[in-house]
Amino acid sequence: MNWLQRWMYGRYGVDPLNIGLMVAGMVCSVVNSFVRWWPVLLLSYLLFGLVLFRMLSRNIPARQQENQKAISLARPVMAKLKLWRNMWQDRKTHRYFRCPGCRQHVRVPKGKGKIRIVCPKCRRDFIKKT
Repeated sequence: MNWLQRWMYGRYGVDPLNIGLMVAGMVCSVVNSFVRWWPVLLLSYLLFGLVLFRMLSRNIPARQQENQKAISLARPVMAKLKLWRNMWQDRKTHRYFRCPGCRQHVRVPKGKGKIRIVCPKCRRDFIKKT
């Protein structure tokens, strides 16, 4: 086991981008088990190969830069998914509205009738029925 630690010393290892690529490769493999289409199988092999390349790479600054780029691209998507999850969890108790000024989402309690909503970001007020 000591030889493996010495061999891996100075190599990049696992990061969130690698985990995402592994999950995508697994999804492609599962899809391929149902559709049996060679481009899907090829894509899964390419994803797994990219994961191995990134894990064993010694060019750590380049891998970190790739990871930061992937995180910055995924951040808006993850924020949207989190908002949708919150909307779904709060669907019985709250309503979500967009501010007409800055497009910020505002959460208000349900069942209060017509209320004046003040946006916490731009301080614009608007009237909506909850």
